[in-house]
This record gives sequence, C-alpha cells and structure tokens, in this order.
Amino acid sequence: MRFFSLGFFMEKPHLSIFYTALRGGKEYCMKNTIKLIGFAALIAVMTLVLAVGCSNPTGGPQPVVYVAGINSGAAAWWKDGVLQTLNGLTGISVANDIAVSGSNVYVVGKNNGAAAWWINGDLQPLGGLVGSSSASAIAVSGSTVYVAGSNDGKAAWWKDGVLQTLDDLTGSSYAYAIAVSGVDVYVAGTNDSKAAYWKDGVPQDIYGVGSSSTASAIAVSGSTVYVAGGVSSTASYWENGTQKSLMGVVDGSSFANAIAVSGSNVYVAGMNSSTAAWWDNGTLKPLTGTIANAITVSGSGVVYTAGVDSSTAVYWKGSDIKTITGATVGSSTANAIVVK
Repeated sequence: MRFFSLGFFMEKPHLSIFYTALRGGKEYCMKNTIKLIGFAALIAVMTLVLAVGCSNPTGGPQPVVYVAGINSGAAAWWKDGVLQTLNGLTGISVANDIAVSGSNVYVVGKNNGAAAWWINGDLQPLGGLVGSSSASAIAVSGSTVYVAGSNDGKAAWWKDGVLQTLDDLTGSSYAYAIAVSGVDVYVAGTNDSKAAYWKDGVPQDIYGVGSSSTASAIAVSGSTVYVAGGVSSTASYWENGTQKSLMGVVDGSSFANAIAVSGSNVYVAGMNSSTAAWWDNGTLKPLTGTIANAITVSGSGVVYTAGVDSSTAVYWKGSDIKTITGATVGSSTANAIVVK
C-alpha cells in the first residue's frame, strides 16, 4: 500500500510541490519545483505523481523469528538471534519445541533429567512425573497449553500440566509431536516401536509402518491429519493414515523430522543422505547444512526451516541459510522454529 502526503505553496512565479512516499517506515522526500503555467499543469503533475508512486522494498514489517534448541550443552531459545533466559536450568537440559501465543513464549524440553516447560523463561510444573521423562512438543490453543513427550518410559501428554491418557500403549512408546484442532487433540510418536498417532487418546490407523518406524511430527488441516517420520530409516509422510511419496529420498539414509501445512501445500523437513532438506508437495529442496529439525510457514507464505550446520544452530529462509548470532559456533542445535 502506498501513502502520499501532498503539500504546496506559492513562490512567484514558481509553485513548489513537496510529496512524501512512506515506504517501510522510512521517508523519502522529493522536491520538485515546477513553473506555474496554469491550473491544468498542476493537475497533470499531481496525477503523474500518484500514478507512478513508489515501490515498497521491505514489504512491511519484518517477521520475528523464534528458535529453540541447545546452546553450549544447555536448553536455550533465541528471539531474532538474541539468546534469551530460561530460569531454573540444572543438570542436563534441552529445549525441543517452542510456541508463541500473544505476548507469551512457551518452551518445552528436559531439565535435570525430567520433562519441563517454561512460560516466558519461567519454569512450570508438569504433573504425574515418574522415572525418566521428557517433553518433546507443545501446542497452545486459547489459554490452554498442551505438551507431548514421555513419562516413565511411555508415550504421554499433558493438558495445562495435568497428565493425560493415551490408549493401547504397548512395548516401547514415545510421543514426539502434538497438534490441536478445535476440541480435538492429536499426538504422534511410536507405539510398540512403530509409527503411531492418537486422536483424543485413541489410536488411529496408519499404514505402511513396517517393523521399524517413527512418527516425529503431526499437523492438522480441516479434516486431514498429516504425519511425518520415517520407515526403515527412509523419510516418509502420511495423509489420514495413507503413506505418501517424497521424491528424491535416499532409502536407508533419510528422515522426516517436521511437517507444516499451508492451504493446499504440504511441507516436510528433515535429512536426506546426511544433508539438510525439505520437500514442497513431495518435491525435494536440498539445503546447505547437516539436518533440518523443524519447519514453519510465515503469514506471507515464506517457508522457514531450522536445524544444524557444522554443529551450529542455524535456520533457513527459503533456501537461504541464516546464522543465529547468539548461538555458540560448534556447540549448538536448533530444534524448533516459529515465525510471527
């Protein structure tokens, strides 16, 4: 959108016209002095100014990029590259996911060997913790916070810090991802060492999982549930339980870590043959880096991914790699990204 402010005054025998084009918060002022030869000439010049206008190189305010992960061996998160504070860190800690709602920033992970989550840097309680536990994912809907992970060696999820039930858990299980759509809560992970997902605690059908598979991410759009992960160390994703193809995957040396949906487009991020990669509706988009752990789409439709390059946390805007200024080179990891 272009805005113009036009002001003029008489300087006999000339007319000075000042016009200002507001572009991305910066003012560019131009002054043209034209000889007053009549009212018709004035109208002609003003019409030309309005018709030509000015370009908008910035496209409006730049989005804020939030990243969570590990920095120098401890849980961490960054806002536009600036390292932020997580209170109460002790022992081994990691930040696995991040969510932003209004003015609040939510981070989940592990602290001192147990599942943990933070609001604006302040450590919050998770109920029912037994034995080894971890929090892998977070979703916020309204004022309600949902967390997925593991508790006492089994897949688990929490609603506002209260432990909830997942049905039919057998063998080794873990919850890696969580999504909320309306009143329904979706959790994805593994059950009996196979890819699995639950809707409101009830297991759902998922096909082609083989004897060794993982569901690492989940997204919901309308009535369609998208799950991403891997089967026999090969990247894969599912729509409503039906396995879909990802082009260019290297069998036995690829994995899908994240999934996002925008309109009719499905985006998957992960690793392909030891290289960071993402897929746009199944089409491979290689990245410069080691692995992509997360993916999101901005309000303007730009795809952002986050991960690792040379043992250092990074993110990508489209295919362009971006450094995180507050990340320790050689000792940091980006596990999650949100763009607002």
